Amino acid sequence: RFVTIFDRKDERRIENLDEVKAMLRRYKLDYQVIIPGSKMDFVQQVRAMAQTGVLIALHGAANANIVFMPARSALIEIFPFHLKKNTYISIAGVSGLYHLGVFSWIRPSMSKGNEEE
Repeated sequence: RFVTIFDRKDERRIENLDEVKAMLRRYKLDYQVIIPGSKMDFVQQVRAMAQTGVLIALHGAANANIVFMPARSALIEIFPFHLKKNTYISIAGVSGLYHLGVFSWIRPSMSKGNEEE
């Protein structure tokens, strides 16, 4: 099974993706990076999720794909600073998945290069 990472090309991306990939390589874990909304058709999406043991993803609609993950897999959901919604916690629960919510430490104003003083 793979570790699958959903990343984005816009400002809501995983800022330290290179560090995450380096850690996965260090532990010799196979991973794939998928950009939701890319040119994958529905069958390819289902296949990718069916091979996923751990999904690392920002909170968003693409996480609905967890319904295609095998039971006892895990979703590591990254929430924006000070936001937590239970949508995928519930879906993970009824799908037999583990859910770990992680809060981003980056405030919205910081993510655009305007760090607070």
